[in-house]
Amino acid sequence: AAVILIEPKQLLTAEQKQATALFWQLLASPLSECVQRVLVGDESPFTQAEIACIQWTADCKTPQEISLLLTISEQDVNDHIQHSLQKTGVSHISQLIGFCRQWGLLTY
Repeated sequence: AAVILIEPKQLLTAEQKQATALFWQLLASPLSECVQRVLVGDESPFTQAEIACIQWTADCKTPQEISLLLTISEQDVNDHIQHSLQKTGVSHISQLIGFCRQWGLLTY
C-alpha cells in the first residue's frame, strides 16, 4: 500500500489528480474493503453462514444440497451467496471462491 502525503499548499498536476482519484476509487471498492480486512487481521468480511455456503459451493454442492446440509432454506443459501458477491464486488461465484481461497478463508 502506498501513502501519499500532500502539503496543504501543494498543487497537484493533472496526472497526480487522476492517480489520486483512481487510488480512492480502488480504495472505496467493496473488494478492497474485504482485502483490507483480511490484510490487517480483522475478522472475516463474511458471516459464518456465508463462508459455509461458499465452502459447500466450492465443493460442488447445489443450493438445494447446501440448504439440507445447513438446515436453512434454499433462498437463504442464494441470499448468502449474493451478499458475499456484493461484499467483494465480484460478479461470479468462481471469482468469489478464488478470492476466499487466496485469502485463506476456506478450509482447504
